[in-house]
Amino acid sequence: MFGSIVKTGKKKVIFVLAVVILIIGSCAKDEHKEYRQDASATLAELEKLSAKLEVGITYMEYKDRLGDINYYVSTFLDKYDNYNSLESQVTVYEAIQDIMRLYLDSAELWKWQIQSIRTYDDSGWEDLRETANEHLENGWGIIALQIKLARRILEEDNEERRQRFIVEFTDAQNLWTEQVRDFRHEIDDYLELRRTKRDRPPIKVIEP
Repeated sequence: MFGSIVKTGKKKVIFVLAVVILIIGSCAKDEHKEYRQDASATLAELEKLSAKLEVGITYMEYKDRLGDINYYVSTFLDKYDNYNSLESQVTVYEAIQDIMRLYLDSAELWKWQIQSIRTYDDSGWEDLRETANEHLENGWGIIALQIKLARRILEEDNEERRQRFIVEFTDAQNLWTEQVRDFRHEIDDYLELRRTKRDRPPIKVIEP
């Protein structure tokens, strides 16, 4: 009889553990589903601004819209700050961060371009403004690409294809980083050239 009670007790423990595992698994599944939905909605907000850029908007419109998007992105990032159930989802989390950072970088570059018009008016500075405009257009193209890749990373179940999308996303991010770095160097070089010319002593003309 005692043995029967022990066996019955073990069965109850096993049953309880099974129920607990099922509940935990169900909760994790629901959390994962909610994460995917929120990530998709956040990417949709990022995509809306990208679509507006293709049509054409002013700097002030861009700045206002960027403020709205920053709210959606910050809400998502804060909500899932400690979410790391799946590596692929963490990658999407980081991708959203990178896309938002690129949007903010573009805002700074656009602001510089506008302010520089009131600062200098010479051919060298005009060339830099043209270069800035090219970088802006390239940056917005990279953003559009990254949003598509982030969505593919989010939705792709095939690990090999998902890793390929991650590599493509990283390559695009690195390209933008290099462009911004090189452009900042161009500005620094130009300012140094202007300073050198300004500080150079006037040439003395020796009369015969």
